Amino acid sequence: MLNSMYQLWILGALDNTGQLTTIGRQMVEFPLDPALSKMLIVACEMKCSAEVLVSQKVTSWVNSLCVKLRWQRRNRRAVMKNEKKEKRVEKKREWSP
Repeated sequence: MLNSMYQLWILGALDNTGQLTTIGRQMVEFPLDPALSKMLIVACEMKCSAEVLVSQKVTSWVNSLCVKLRWQRRNRRAVMKNEKKEKRVEKKREWSP
């Protein structure tokens, strides 16, 4: 909890008393990680929001792809593990009287 508040304070979303600042109120409007929200707000001020949006979208896409690939790999491993287990059970049945 304190770590999260510290991050928000570093980003300028909270003041020294823990209250939302004006930039913090703007950051709340975006359904993004606080750092990405701050980056987008600053990009608008610097008139380079299109570039920042593209980089955020690419980053988001890469992250979701990595998560999907990890999930598929885990699923594949589980299937292979179950297949090996079934083969062992079948071999035991063959050898049992």
